[in-house]
Amino acid sequence: MFSYEVVRDHPHDQRAFTQGLVFDGGVLFVGTGLYGRSTLRETELEIVRILQIRKLLPQFFGQGIEVFGDRVGCYVC
Repeated sequence: MFSYEVVRDHPHDQRAFTQGLVFDGGVLFVGTGLYGRSTLRETELEIVRILQIRKLLPQFFGQGIEVFGDRVGCYVC
């Protein structure tokens, strides 16, 4: 049995359908899904600011993300 404790909450884009979430090196990477609206976002969590946002081509649906070395990848279908 697992438990958790919410220690802080942060605002989130309500239009973003989160499909992937990775916290790495003080940065939160968020992958969002939906055809025509999928993105990969790099966010500075402490001040809740999007540092970079990359839109996927409209024919792709973002499914998840992975950090490998100094790169972030997005799974699509």
